[in-house]
Amino acid sequence: MATPGAPAVPPHVARRAVEWWVDRQSGRTDDAFTAALARWRAEDPAHDAAWRHIEAMQGRFGRLTAGLDAQAAQAALNLKMKSGARRRLLRAIAGSALALFAVVGAGVSASAFAADASPAVTRVAMLVQLHGPNLKVDERIGQHLGERGYAVRLIDESATPEAVRDADLVVISSTVSSKNVRPGWRMLDKPLVTWENDLLDDLAMTGKRHDVDFGETGKERYLWLVNAPHPIAAGLPAGATNAYGKQAPMSWGKPGLGAITIATVYGQPDKAAIFAYEKGATMDYETLAPARRVMFFLDNDTFTNLSPAGVALFDAAVDWAAGRR
Repeated sequence: MATPGAPAVPPHVARRAVEWWVDRQSGRTDDAFTAALARWRAEDPAHDAAWRHIEAMQGRFGRLTAGLDAQAAQAALNLKMKSGARRRLLRAIAGSALALFAVVGAGVSASAFAADASPAVTRVAMLVQLHGPNLKVDERIGQHLGERGYAVRLIDESATPEAVRDADLVVISSTVSSKNVRPGWRMLDKPLVTWENDLLDDLAMTGKRHDVDFGETGKERYLWLVNAPHPIAAGLPAGATNAYGKQAPMSWGKPGLGAITIATVYGQPDKAAIFAYEKGATMDYETLAPARRVMFFLDNDTFTNLSPAGVALFDAAVDWAAGRR
């Protein structure tokens, strides 16, 4: 039964979500497919709720193959069968999944889908420029987080904080245009990670002066870790850390007195490349952090340029914000 006031997930939406899953498991992972799926999820809360439910139920999909030939089932799920046979088998699995979801024949509320998801899944709303030139990079970040157990939903920069009410963690990419980002994110009572230095003053994470309180470096490659014992340091030793595979810009800020500085730009100790605020800590403008806040040093397209140490730092930053560390 649909929860009063909650957006409904009708049967045709549930079926469409399963079709998306079948397409993806059949090997459709190209950029056009990923972008189309992201747009479909962003169109309606019911679409996103249905997809999150699909992701949460994937473990059960594997168990649905128990009655099939073991090698064939495993090959299907590992994408090793010929595409036609694989797709037919996946559709059979998906048909059983639809019955298992009990969504055929009656609408199910989006909140019911969310409640059914595994509590281990952390729901992430990622604010990006959905029609911008760097969407591909944002999608890669979403894929990376998904591989680590996060359920990521890409939403457009024009969304209001109300659009992320069901998220456990909010990420704001630097691909957004700060002038198009709605007000209200400063006081959002959810953990937030960003690498958009132009929003740091709006979020009260730094002062307001560009190139003084926040900004972007020229081409850099190294960080200087100053707080190695902190979980965000990912167990790396204090001192110089090679964060990029090749030189590239880094975002930075000068945080408030209550900040936890993890790393600075190498040779520029006044520019914090990774810093955070614990909930209740004093940020700039005497603002108290309503939840955990993290600033990371990425630029629009540098995620794929991260070194192994850089990836470890990124994962640690997200995990800490989400309460996993």
